[in-house]
Amino acid sequence: MWRSFIEWLRSLFNKKGGGGVEATTLTQELQKNKWAGLNQYIAQHDILLKSIVLQQSYYDGKHAVLVRQPKRADDPNHRLVINYAKLIVNLPTDYMVGKPVSVEVPDSAASKYGADLERLKGFRQKLEDVREDNSDHHIDFTTVRNGLTAGGAGVLFYFDHRLDIRYRAYPLNRLFPVTNEYGDIIGAIHRYTKEEVRNGTTETAEYVEWYDDTHVYYLKRDGTDLVEDPRKEVKVAYHQFPMVPIAWFRGDEAQTPPTTDIPMGMSAIDDPSITIIDEINRALSDNANKMDVFNDPFLKFIGEFPKPEEMAKMRTSRAVGSKNPEAVIDYLAPPIDEKPIVAHLKELTERLFDVAQLPKIFKDTANGNLSGVAIQQMYAPLEIATNAREIHFDEYYRRKNMLLTYGIQAKDWMIEGKDTITEWQNVAKSQDTSMLYNWRWIYWTVHRNLPINVSEYVTMLTGLKDFISDETILQLNPLVENATEEKERLERQKADRKQVDLENIDDYIDGADKKIKNRSTKDDEE
Repeated sequence: MWRSFIEWLRSLFNKKGGGGVEATTLTQELQKNKWAGLNQYIAQHDILLKSIVLQQSYYDGKHAVLVRQPKRADDPNHRLVINYAKLIVNLPTDYMVGKPVSVEVPDSAASKYGADLERLKGFRQKLEDVREDNSDHHIDFTTVRNGLTAGGAGVLFYFDHRLDIRYRAYPLNRLFPVTNEYGDIIGAIHRYTKEEVRNGTTETAEYVEWYDDTHVYYLKRDGTDLVEDPRKEVKVAYHQFPMVPIAWFRGDEAQTPPTTDIPMGMSAIDDPSITIIDEINRALSDNANKMDVFNDPFLKFIGEFPKPEEMAKMRTSRAVGSKNPEAVIDYLAPPIDEKPIVAHLKELTERLFDVAQLPKIFKDTANGNLSGVAIQQMYAPLEIATNAREIHFDEYYRRKNMLLTYGIQAKDWMIEGKDTITEWQNVAKSQDTSMLYNWRWIYWTVHRNLPINVSEYVTMLTGLKDFISDETILQLNPLVENATEEKERLERQKADRKQVDLENIDDYIDGADKKIKNRSTKDDEE
């Protein structure tokens, strides 16, 4: 990690304005002809957005059945939607990141990486504060949800006017990275529109921000060109991060080679799923139409033929009469047999869950007090899909932790009144990284949000006490949110214990030693 970091620092500021050689050269090329090169990336993005409009619309509940027309003007036209598209995205998202990712900066990392323990503890607190200030779990959940919907989603990092580290999740419509031929992120584009009033007329203005590995360029669209954003006093700003400040989560892996510089996966709402969803909606709507006809049947006249206005009057008044004693007046209604319809819908639902790799939670076998094995078998298809998705989530999370680490380091320098550019240069010259925060101090664990038989699971963990560490047991315990904090509580509990457990006296002595060690000596000094 540090070797590649030092290489980046060596290339820092080789070009005017700073930045790695590749990123700076790329930015210089993009700037030519009023950012014509950047416009090419935006054009790729526009084409990409058109390809995922259907998936985003289906997630939002805008299905094809909603715009269908009746076969005849007087036919009923129910348009019913069961939004399985949202379930196809939300259930896997909740399964993968419904529980917050556990983040630890253990004391053991100090000895492993040769770091000062107090400095590591200070970094741990700063990292915790930044994650809390930015609603870290919400950002992860939103990013995965957006990524599974559109095939990709990102998080943009920046410093606000108070020099606080901020990071926000954006959908593919707003934010995307640019990669080189090796798949490395060499830039990012944040684009958005705003309604503006000019000369009494409301116009839509498009703004674009280009990020390379050192700077952000603020631009505005002017016709087909991009010009400097007139709202910004500073048109080009140093963003303080020693890399492109974006963390990217890619959706499901596609086997077709990519044709753009934007690293994209596939939406979880794929074409096979959409075809089944459409058929479910159609079958439900058609059945509702049949029920309307059944409840409002045609009048049948035999031996009598009233005038049209008389028949209409009979239907609206719901009263029928005839002076012809031989006339037969009856209702003509279609037969209703729900069994084939119910069987068809059940089959479609099962096939949809198969295609989308979702657990069949709607079945009777999913109810009751299931064992852990039964739950795992039910969720096996989703587990297979999640294993593949977690590879991309791990890439996203690693880059996110790198950006948080570098951001905390840069903020320390800014608080001390130091110039971050100079400090990064000094590190490059000395090649001394011992005083830098290290993202490898951060350990993280992704927890599956799998329904569990809590009693059975905790009993199993207790049985592993002699085979795995207490810290690992705490991390795996579903009742424990933060293993480090829980460990500290246990130590305080042992230290405060008033009675000696003769069968476990070593723990009591250890707790007493820690209590004495942490005791304030202020009273003794007085």
